[in-house]
Amino acid sequence: AYAAKQAFGSADAYAYYWYASSKGGFKTAGYRWSDDQDGRFVTAVTTILDGIEAGQFPPNPGEYNQFFGDHDNCRYCPFNRLCPGDRAEELEAAISSGRLVDYVAMKEPDLDADENAGGLS
Repeated sequence: AYAAKQAFGSADAYAYYWYASSKGGFKTAGYRWSDDQDGRFVTAVTTILDGIEAGQFPPNPGEYNQFFGDHDNCRYCPFNRLCPGDRAEELEAAISSGRLVDYVAMKEPDLDADENAGGLS
């Protein structure tokens, strides 16, 4: 939607997911793209690119799931076994150091700046 607005000017743009399988019922789900979403998109892409340029590749393992014996965001990753076992602690240490303030602000937009500097709960 962002690219369409850039290419075609002020035309309305919509963002949709298409569930292209019988499991998903071939449904679509989406919304009209807004100026607020433009800003959030630009902030997210800028934060990611700035992090890459700074050599920051923070893990985002999610919560540890006792039942599956793994982090929620890592269970289906083909590179899961290559990551360090203490990836959640690594993320917390990077957040606590203050190196990832912009990343945390993007990931957790409802936290204020003081909470962003202190880590995620």
